[in-house]
Amino acid sequence: MSLYMETRAESKRKLDENRDFMMQWLKEGKKNWQANHQKRADAIARVKYFEDREVKAYKGKLQKDLDEATKELIGGVDEFERNLQKLGIEKNTNIEEAMKRMEEKKGVPPGQIQSFSYAATMNKIKEKKNMLDFAVKERDRRRRKMIVD
Repeated sequence: MSLYMETRAESKRKLDENRDFMMQWLKEGKKNWQANHQKRADAIARVKYFEDREVKAYKGKLQKDLDEATKELIGGVDEFERNLQKLGIEKNTNIEEAMKRMEEKKGVPPGQIQSFSYAATMNKIKEKKNMLDFAVKERDRRRRKMIVD
């Protein structure tokens, strides 16, 4: 019986050692998991901080561009109106009156026209822009057709 007792005591000792090893292994695993989890959280925080700074810088640039464009637009409108006044173009004129004046001035050479309406000028500019847009589209269509052929 003593051999049986020794074997049993040896088995119990091995089981206890194995249990202690497993407990130690779990503790170290949990500690490593926590360290890895903390490293990952830190890396995510760094990336988020960088992205936030990048977005903030981009938004700042957009806002600066918008402010500059707004100032330029405001100054451009004032300058445009001053030029219209220098040319003798009236502001806030009815479109029918503008068309009537244009009809009256058709026979006058271009250098002699001193006063014409603001609305008529804007209509001419819009019409010319529409014609240019159409011409660009047609050119592109012809170019694409030529490439395909």
